[in-house]
Amino acid sequence: SEQFDQNQFTLSILKYKLFQKMTDLSETNILKENIDQNLKDEPLSTYYYKQFTNNCDILLEERKNRIRMKKLMAKKNLVLEKANFNEILSFNQEINLVKNLETLIEIFSRFSLQISDSERAMILLKTIEKESNIIYKTHSFESDLKLISPILEKVSHQETAIYENEIKIKFFSSSIKSYYCHSFLISNDLMMIFYLDSTHMSSLFHEQIRQVLSLIVSQFKSRYQHLSAIQEKENQEVNSKDVKLNTFSIRYKLTPREKDVFELIYKGFSTKEIIDSLFISSNTVRRHIHNIYEKVGVNDRVKLVQFYQNQN
Repeated sequence: SEQFDQNQFTLSILKYKLFQKMTDLSETNILKENIDQNLKDEPLSTYYYKQFTNNCDILLEERKNRIRMKKLMAKKNLVLEKANFNEILSFNQEINLVKNLETLIEIFSRFSLQISDSERAMILLKTIEKESNIIYKTHSFESDLKLISPILEKVSHQETAIYENEIKIKFFSSSIKSYYCHSFLISNDLMMIFYLDSTHMSSLFHEQIRQVLSLIVSQFKSRYQHLSAIQEKENQEVNSKDVKLNTFSIRYKLTPREKDVFELIYKGFSTKEIIDSLFISSNTVRRHIHNIYEKVGVNDRVKLVQFYQNQN
């Protein structure tokens, strides 16, 4: 029949099926009436109805599967995010207990490998003004350090993060499949470069992993700066004490051994502990203590310590 519009009829069937799934009764009833009328009036409509009804059912089932997969993926991502959150929380707690930089770097490097499923990691310190590099910690890196230098060069002058999941660069003769490189300032003149890669897996550093890595880098940086400040303060205090002790020894003309004895007296060592520490006889220790008293102008340990503390 020339009057029969196949496309319009097919569209009506598709709409009918969709509204039926959406339980829209008003629209469904109207479409059902139109389809029934076509089936009654047009001979060809019965054939098309059977054919396109089957096609619609297939399309709707595929749509249902896609929706189901999206829900499953959303649920999986939620589980992953929760797992990552717990791991990050654990990492933060662990690094906050660390008291030295070497251990901090070791934990950071190990956790980065674990969270990203990378095979190799490297942390490099770069002094900005002197253009000198210090390889602080490496995992599984040997001769390949030279191969990644073009990547390190890209990030060595600014705070940034770069990655590549499908490597097509000729200088990667060791067939690196994917890498992640993040640089950040530790101080005004010190840049840290953090590098991860995989020689087996491509598309390793997807968006979720990059977000996690960026977060732990931020936590690591904060803790590193805190420990560096403490270490610098301790070094300054040690240097200050050394300067004061040297000045005192020169001023009162203490011999090197008398200086050693005096330092232990100041730390609260007993005569026996001084003997054990310096491996000298009791008579020698007593002689050194007597000489110190004579040179400084005191007659007991308490006055000696007080006198030293009052020195500028």
